[in-house]
Amino acid sequence: MLDITFGTGELKGPMGVDDFHVGPFVVQKQTFALVEYEVGSVFDAIRFEGILGLAFPSMSAHNVKPFFDSVIEQKVLTSNEFSFFFTKLPSQSSAIFFGGVDNRFFYPPIKMFPVVEHHYWTVHLESMFLGNTRLNVDRHGNPINRLILDTGTTYFTAPAGIIDKILKNAPSMPCRDVGSSFTMRLNFTLRDRSGRLQRYSLKPDEFMVGGPSSVSDDVCDPAFMQIDVPGDHGPAFLLGEVFMRNYFTVYDRTDGQKSAFIGVARAKHDQKSMRLLEKTIYHKHGSSDSEYDAHFSR
Repeated sequence: MLDITFGTGELKGPMGVDDFHVGPFVVQKQTFALVEYEVGSVFDAIRFEGILGLAFPSMSAHNVKPFFDSVIEQKVLTSNEFSFFFTKLPSQSSAIFFGGVDNRFFYPPIKMFPVVEHHYWTVHLESMFLGNTRLNVDRHGNPINRLILDTGTTYFTAPAGIIDKILKNAPSMPCRDVGSSFTMRLNFTLRDRSGRLQRYSLKPDEFMVGGPSSVSDDVCDPAFMQIDVPGDHGPAFLLGEVFMRNYFTVYDRTDGQKSAFIGVARAKHDQKSMRLLEKTIYHKHGSSDSEYDAHFSR
C-alpha cells in the first residue's frame, strides 16, 4: 500500500506491476501504485491521469525501483536523459523528451552542471540575487548553496527567513508597474562542469505573477513560497515551473551510477516552436507502433 503526502495533498493506493508504454518504447515489469484515494483540492482542480516521479532511488517509496532506473537497467534509451520544454500559458502544450533534446526548442548552448546529491535534482548554488540583494544567505550570514530543480513545483521556493527579504524587495504591486517602475532582476549563478561560472537571469515580468488577464488593475506578486527542505537535503532553494517556462532543462543520469548532470539553456518560444507543439513532436509513420519520427540531437 502506498501513502504519499505532497505539499498540496495526499495519495493512497495498492501496488501493482505492469509494462509501461511511453511513446515508442516499453519499460517492462514496472512496479507502480494504483491511486484509490486522493486528498487535496489540487486533484479537483487538475484532472491528473497519474504522477511519474523522475528523481533518484533514495526518494522512492518502499525502495521500489523508480521508472527511470528501470529505463537505465533495461537499456531502453541510447542516452539516459530526459528534458523539458514548458510553455508560458496553460492553454498551450508543453513537452518532455526522453533520450535526448530537441534543439528547435532552445537557444544553444546547453550548459551542464554537476548534481551534488543523488536525491532531489540538486546543484551547487554560487549566488542568488534579487537586484543588489543577496538571497542565498541565512539570518546568521551562512551561505545557502543548494538549488533543486523540480518540475512538480510551480513556483520558486525559499527557506524560512528568506521570504520576508524577497517580499521587502519585491512587494505586491499593480501588474502595469512590473517592468516599468519595478525593474529588479532575479539572478542565479552556477558553476558548470568545466568550472566556469554561468549566470541565469529572469526579468520582473518572468518572476512576478498576477491574475489571468494581466489588465492594469491586476496585482502581481513574486512567484515565491516558503518550503523548508527537510533533513540533510536542506536548506535549499527550489526552482519550479516558473523558471522552466523560461529555461529549457535537461536531466542526465549518464551511466546511472555516480555522475548526473542538469543542463540549462534559454527556451525558445517563437511562432515556429509553438507550431511544432501544435502538430506534436512525434509523427507516427508506417504500421509499427515502434516507428516514430523523432528529432533528438545534442
